[in-house]
Amino acid sequence: MSLNSTFFLRRINTHQFDVAAIASTPHPAIAPESAMTEENRVLELRLYWGDILLGINYYNKSPMITIGETKNTQIFISSEGLPTQQFPLIRYRDGEYFLTFTNQMDGEVELAGNVIKFDVLSQRYGAQQDGDFSNSYKWRLAPTTRAIVHWGGLTIAMQFVPPPNKLTRSLWGSLDYKYLNIGLMVLILHLIVMISLLLHPYDAQNLMTTWISFINAREKFFT
Repeated sequence: MSLNSTFFLRRINTHQFDVAAIASTPHPAIAPESAMTEENRVLELRLYWGDILLGINYYNKSPMITIGETKNTQIFISSEGLPTQQFPLIRYRDGEYFLTFTNQMDGEVELAGNVIKFDVLSQRYGAQQDGDFSNSYKWRLAPTTRAIVHWGGLTIAMQFVPPPNKLTRSLWGSLDYKYLNIGLMVLILHLIVMISLLLHPYDAQNLMTTWISFINAREKFFT
């Protein structure tokens, strides 16, 4: 059985892209996202176990997104069957994103509404052989391209989305007034103690003698 065999799992397909990964409700105080262009596009990468969403990450012109078993890979997964322990699934070069897949990978790319399997992509649609890795191909990801890769029991789904809006918050709006009040009370208490010590200096030696006398008297009372 190959590593990317997941007969026991219900896999997602490209229709999953039409379902929001995270349910969201528009807020009147937040401006809508800007339209996606080829210049501002961000790569959204979803990770699934079967049809269960494990996580979402966004990459903005990252030079390389790798899979494998080394500590430096972005997606930790079995590298058995891969040309290298740290395989670059996505590479960003000269303003373009490239998907790299091996002839052992199962996956599909959506082109103009048509779903093309990886083997057909390399045979009929001109996917180029990758000169850096054996038995591997590369495909340029256009802004409208959506792709799914199945490997090692996981499914990696990717598409381009517009960049998220940056949240702007004022300084006063970000303050926690509960802890601010506690801090002010502690500060005032310290000031009172300092003023008391300055106005009414105490003899430390007498205080120590009085304390020792109190302890001795207490011991005698209980013995």
